Formats: sequence, C-alpha cells, structure tokens
Amino acid sequence: MQILRKPFLLAGVAIVGIILFLSFIIFSYSQLSGDPRYLCSESANEFMSQKDWDALGKEWALDEMFPVRYIVWVGNIFEGTWYWDLYPITSGCIGPRS
Repeated sequence: MQILRKPFLLAGVAIVGIILFLSFIIFSYSQLSGDPRYLCSESANEFMSQKDWDALGKEWALDEMFPVRYIVWVGNIFEGTWYWDLYPITSGCIGPRS
C-alpha cells in the first residue's frame, strides 16, 4: 500500500508546481500589458474618481514590487476575488431602459 502512495504524492506535487508556474506566466503577461486597472475597462478613468482609482491600485498592491503583487494576486484568486469583480465594467456601457 505504501508503494502506491509515493507516485500519487509525486503527481500531486507536480500538478501543484505546474499550476503555480502557469499562474506566474499568466500574471506576468497581465503585468506586461500595463496597468491592470485599464484591463477592466478601456475608459475606466471616465467612471472612477481619482480617489477610487488610487484606492483600487492600493487594493491590488500596484505600488508594491512584482513578487508582492503576484502573492496578492494569487491570494485574491483563492478568495474568489478577480480583477474584474472589483469594478463593474458595464456601469458605463449599459444605460437605463427607455
């Protein structure tokens, strides 16, 4: 029975490693495209005040170094908080019904 545990343990460690590696690649790519606040909406600054813009940057740890931002990003994923969940993208796109 112990012989079977070792391959499953190694496979589990490999899967976790692959997931972390892929998440790092995805995060790095999102950071290369510029400020992630602009990824939420092309015209995000039209709908946000400067105070809200700065608060969102602080919440996402955009003023921190790259490794700290990655840790915050992974933590947000485990909490179920994604970038686009924090700001309603459709607030300026969809108007009231007439």
